[in-house]
Amino acid sequence: MNNSPNVSATWLSDHLDDPQLVIVDCRFSLMDAALGRKQYQNSHIVGAYHLDLNLDLSRPAQKHGGRHPLPDIEQLATKLSQMGIVSGKTMVAIYDDSRFGFAARLWWLLRYMGHERVVLLDGGFANWQAQNYPVSDQIPPSKIGNFVLNLQTEWIVDIQDIKARKDLPAVVLVDSREGDRYRGEREPIDPIAGHIAGAVNYPWMEVTNEQGFVINQGDRWQDIRNAEEIIVYCGSGVTACVNLLSLKLAGIEGAKLYAGSWSDWCSYLIDKPQIESKSESQISFRLAQFIDIDPLIELVQEFYQFEKIDFSQEVLKAFTSLLSDETFGLIWLICDRDRPIGYFALTFFFSMEYHGRCGLLDELYIREEYRGKGIAKKVFPIIEEYLQSQNMRSLSLVVDHWNEPAEALYTKLGFRREMRYLMVKNLPKK
Repeated sequence: MNNSPNVSATWLSDHLDDPQLVIVDCRFSLMDAALGRKQYQNSHIVGAYHLDLNLDLSRPAQKHGGRHPLPDIEQLATKLSQMGIVSGKTMVAIYDDSRFGFAARLWWLLRYMGHERVVLLDGGFANWQAQNYPVSDQIPPSKIGNFVLNLQTEWIVDIQDIKARKDLPAVVLVDSREGDRYRGEREPIDPIAGHIAGAVNYPWMEVTNEQGFVINQGDRWQDIRNAEEIIVYCGSGVTACVNLLSLKLAGIEGAKLYAGSWSDWCSYLIDKPQIESKSESQISFRLAQFIDIDPLIELVQEFYQFEKIDFSQEVLKAFTSLLSDETFGLIWLICDRDRPIGYFALTFFFSMEYHGRCGLLDELYIREEYRGKGIAKKVFPIIEEYLQSQNMRSLSLVVDHWNEPAEALYTKLGFRREMRYLMVKNLPKK
């Protein structure tokens, strides 16, 4: 029927009645996980089934393994059979409205599972509609198929493979994210910005134009065409598949997917062993002068067990107010129950290109074993004395878990409340 990985809307329209064709809608939105299914239910290509990135094409995320781990392959094979797909016979046509951003995940999965008869709709659903081809809101019934697994296990690598092979001269590691995320200038999703050391950047959106049509890929991979091994990753192993499509279009076979991608890699950067309880005499603090992100990451991962938290605009206002005063010198971030506002705050400062002196309290989390022991009363005078010796004029506290006992404690220690999450104490000149 077709030998190209992508097909036109005209081709698909001409084959709508082909009994050996199954169409799959993969529309999805990372910002609204329910949007793709709602769009499908409202209108889709006639006869199309729907597979959801989160529910069908991924397993639930764990501590490690990335935000979109590969799905339970047996379960996916069952779903594909229920669409009437027969291994080696059925042609599967896939589309989305995101320049292959989600459709390519299924394209790659089908081939990984041993089914090569699969194509992507060039231009996606938007072009299909623009051509006035038929759409429907009718959900097609289940069918009887026979999807037989033949896994290409050599197509995927994990973090141990990356660590072992990424620096080998014959191996090229490709980061598929946008250039600013690769460079660490912006990170809207994952907890740490940056890229795996040694990776080169080929943004996935360069595979298509703004209308979602494939651009000629002939010369795109010229610089790495002769590499013995190409490993591709993105944020979570989804849009990397667009680059795997691009490599195939360029005639380069055998590229591998780091399925966990950056979200898996950075989950280990923020790991740390369980903190052992320390005696009062062991509690200390340190001052750090940061000039790049690596020592920041090392310092923060030593103290904080990462947990994703949505912070209010009030927290951002607190940080911004600190940035407006270059003479305060140090920020002491006290976390209740190990929540990582310190990580969030420091990365926020770096996003604002702020390079002032920042400090973290070693183990002063107001943890359960410290409560009621007067630790803060003993430690803060030491901190204040040090700050005065450095000609710092104030000590600022950002507290993520705000409550009346916390406010009462800090008020007693001489802090005034500036706003919900921020308290400041002026320090007399020594």
